[in-house]
Amino acid sequence: MIRLAFNKHLTVAILLFVIATVAAGCQTSTPGVEVNVRDDFLTYDRIALVSTLNRETEDFFIPLYMNAFPSQTLVERRDVNAIIGEQDLLPERLNEETRAKLRRILGVKAIVYPRSFKEGFAIKVIQTETGAIAASAYVDATNPIFGGASVNTLVRKAIDAMHLRAYEHGSPSAADETPTTTIAPAPMQSDRPPPRD
Repeated sequence: MIRLAFNKHLTVAILLFVIATVAAGCQTSTPGVEVNVRDDFLTYDRIALVSTLNRETEDFFIPLYMNAFPSQTLVERRDVNAIIGEQDLLPERLNEETRAKLRRILGVKAIVYPRSFKEGFAIKVIQTETGAIAASAYVDATNPIFGGASVNTLVRKAIDAMHLRAYEHGSPSAADETPTTTIAPAPMQSDRPPPRD
């Protein structure tokens, strides 16, 4: 009788564990991270970075973004600035005429706007032809899951979320464009093997 009750409780515990594991595996979002990616996002082969990030954060952002989306070529910042000027760096100031110039002169299909602020980090990708938002990610730094995370951690989380969402749909180009490089932190000095003599 005692053995039967024990087996019954064990069976219920195992069943609950399996249900929780399956439910967690089906979850597509992370608490504190909002992401949206349109199906045509991966078709943009030339993009422009328009950033108000500080130099250190921008230098961190660029290689992570390029590794996450290797089919997208990033246009040189000075070329973009020659067309739009420093005063028009905000998405809401970029009108249809300026977007058309970027498209016509540089062949840019979309503009990437990364932004860091006290409450988090955001990336917005705007289509040059229509002005539509093609992709966006927001990481809420006030969410307890990030517990005082650095800006670099928020940048990495936003890019990882966009990458996962863009490639999860299995669009025709996604299977061919999945990067072979992983988005991993650079090894710490102590992680490197000692130099040879």
